[in-house]
Amino acid sequence: MKHYLIPTIAFGMIGLASCSSDDVAEVNNDGPVTFRVEIPGSLSSRATLGDQIVADVDNLQWAVYEVTGTAEAPVYTFIYADSKAGAFPGESLVENVSINLGSGKNYKVVFYADVEANDAVKFTDGKIAVDYAAMASNTVAEDAFTAVSATISGSNALPQTVVLTRPFAQLNWGTSDLNAGTVKPSVETLTAAVTVKGSLYTSLDVINGTYDAAETDVTFGAVNVKDIDAGYTFPVAGYDLLAMNYLLTGDAAIECTLTFNNGFDAVVVNNVPVQTNYRTNIYGALLTNPADFNIVIKPGFDGDNGVEYPQEIPAANADELTAAIENAQDGDIIKLTQDMDLSATGAIALDKNITLTVPEGVTVTTARQGNDANFIVADNTTVTLEGDGTYAGDNRIFDVNGTLIVKGGNMTTSTKTRGSAITVNPGGELQFDDGNVTAANCALWIEGKVTINGGKIASTNSPSDPEVGTNWSYAVRLRSSDAELTINGGEIEGVQGAIANPNGTLTINDGYFHTHPAPAPIGGNNYYALYIGDSYGSVTTINGGKFYSQNTYSVYYVKQYAGYAENVLNLNGGEFNNKGRQVVNSIDEETGKTVSTGSDLVPSDGHKWNEISDGNFKFEVVKE
Repeated sequence: MKHYLIPTIAFGMIGLASCSSDDVAEVNNDGPVTFRVEIPGSLSSRATLGDQIVADVDNLQWAVYEVTGTAEAPVYTFIYADSKAGAFPGESLVENVSINLGSGKNYKVVFYADVEANDAVKFTDGKIAVDYAAMASNTVAEDAFTAVSATISGSNALPQTVVLTRPFAQLNWGTSDLNAGTVKPSVETLTAAVTVKGSLYTSLDVINGTYDAAETDVTFGAVNVKDIDAGYTFPVAGYDLLAMNYLLTGDAAIECTLTFNNGFDAVVVNNVPVQTNYRTNIYGALLTNPADFNIVIKPGFDGDNGVEYPQEIPAANADELTAAIENAQDGDIIKLTQDMDLSATGAIALDKNITLTVPEGVTVTTARQGNDANFIVADNTTVTLEGDGTYAGDNRIFDVNGTLIVKGGNMTTSTKTRGSAITVNPGGELQFDDGNVTAANCALWIEGKVTINGGKIASTNSPSDPEVGTNWSYAVRLRSSDAELTINGGEIEGVQGAIANPNGTLTINDGYFHTHPAPAPIGGNNYYALYIGDSYGSVTTINGGKFYSQNTYSVYYVKQYAGYAENVLNLNGGEFNNKGRQVVNSIDEETGKTVSTGSDLVPSDGHKWNEISDGNFKFEVVKE
């Protein structure tokens, strides 16, 4: 499977985004204009193969333009160019230059810096020219930086600061399998060559941000993998660098191929996102599995230039998973690639804003850890579950203290007498968009806030099962006065029951809720699609949905227990296989005994029962 992570924020061309202001500088004294030219300190070295190798930037050039026209339609006229050899001495990231400008006119200055011996990239009169034939993979000395000053008036302006950024996109290839048994014998003679097709250019007019002279097919010479400098590291931990190239391109998509010798298949990647001043990292087990790779595009120079996009981290066993979770950054995607057993890991704290992906066919076996779930979503953390694979456990797969978003997949539990697949603790939140949960006891235990938009949640727990005894459970249980459940869709199924609301707040807008007897040989009774009671002070609002109980009431509502506050039912809509049951328990003043009186459910004011013929559904609640 190919993974593409493409930025959604468009950035301006490098020549138009380098300065902090386009305001005209005020004149305050005589003398030339002094420019402080900076390479950002966030790039502690000027290389990008990791950040260990220093490219010895020593050449600073500039081109001066007169600015006429209007602010909306400026006209730039080239005046002259100059340079400073031996710039940025030592490890300095700052160079100061003084430039004489004529008075009474407005100017902009384009700056350019690189290694003086860089034969592949040249800067002439404000324009960058790239000779791809002279370029080679993994060559730090081909790097370059550029910036455009603010508009300056006269020759006596205040000192100006310009910050250099890279005019290139950078393409990096990394692999994790150089030490694989089928690869290691070939590493001594292994070569890798990069071919790029698409929006490549050989010329950039920096001040206008315009590209010219497109190249449609560029091949960089093969490099010997064993000769790659040990200090040249791939930007993603756990992967070895194979090739790095600088590309003159705007925000575009390219086609690229990494070709090997020694009989290894080429890695062919289409629609690869590239962006000026960004790194595009392609990585995976490229030699042993060239069809499965990740593509991540990240700011290649300074974190303020944009948003970092997440990486997908593979995990094939319990140790790799726990390490991936521990080392993850917010936004990362952790892909569980093979079956794994987490029963011996202890409770795993999910304390980063990450996504866990379990592909179809992969089963993650979990186990209750004392009184904790195998996975615990920490406070102030959002974890998203994706994929069509399965989490299979005894009970308590996920405890939620932060926010859990379920977008797919399956969960199953096997313990009939206790536990829940997902427990939402006080302060926790669950958003269930899709997926399937099948529990032997409770599927969803709620003491926090839950929204169900789709999917299916079910419990097979039956009071007729001798292994259950008195430990029966509904599929979904609101177990706190602070519990809030809103259902906008999906399906909830049970035997003992589908939903129980003793004392929380439940709003049902849509969905399908039903109960049936357990299959043979257990059989026996089933109970209610919705049960309201067992406590007091609950609030339930039914605006829609379908409710079916095979052998009993669709909804059983204990309105009041003697001496306690009412449970409230606002019945505004829905379809039902019968009119349910409403019960009030009171104390007979003469005998002191509890007396129960019952009736059909009573719709809210302004609503009524209406007979229908819709399969199993015989009644609906509608407005009068």
